[in-house]
Amino acid sequence: MAMYMDKTRSNWGFRSCDVTSNINAWVMEALALSPAGMPANSFSLIFDGQPTPQLATQIFQSVVQQDVTWQLAWEESVRRSILAKPPPIHGDASTTLYSYYTFQYLPRAMKDIADQKSVVRCNFDVGEPSNVEKMVQDHKDWDDEQWHWGKFTNHDQKEWDTVPPLPSWRSILMENLVPIPDGPYVPYSDSDYDAGTDSDW
Repeated sequence: MAMYMDKTRSNWGFRSCDVTSNINAWVMEALALSPAGMPANSFSLIFDGQPTPQLATQIFQSVVQQDVTWQLAWEESVRRSILAKPPPIHGDASTTLYSYYTFQYLPRAMKDIADQKSVVRCNFDVGEPSNVEKMVQDHKDWDDEQWHWGKFTNHDQKEWDTVPPLPSWRSILMENLVPIPDGPYVPYSDSDYDAGTDSDW
């Protein structure tokens, strides 16, 4: 699958709003193996933070654990009847309902990872959730739509780049980007893979 470089793009960091969904997909897939019949102690998934474990910790604490806190606060708001619980998803569901259930199992999974009780392992400190009660109180007047969209904008740092000794994130991406010979570059959104743009959020 080729991706094409948009030479007009000014920043090439990876976005905070994309981090947790990707981590969650890997974690949930790994956790599904044992119930599907994978023998115990025959598999582990390792998130390797080397050679920049401090950056990995910073991203997990600032983004992944922030989204865990967001999920816990949303669920607590439902438990207290501040918000109505979204109905179970059947067939086509609204984006808001899907958003509520997206990270439903991530808080427990992240706790097990931190406690080293999971087939998913990290060779860096994954951090911990922040103040759930504060988040509940800070957003007690919000509705479901605000909780949904707020999840994508609640990160203090919106984009990240790698740090030495790693090459830049742009350099890493360019290893998988294919320029069109003797012609203009195809915008990223016109390639055969479209992950959206910053304006989508």
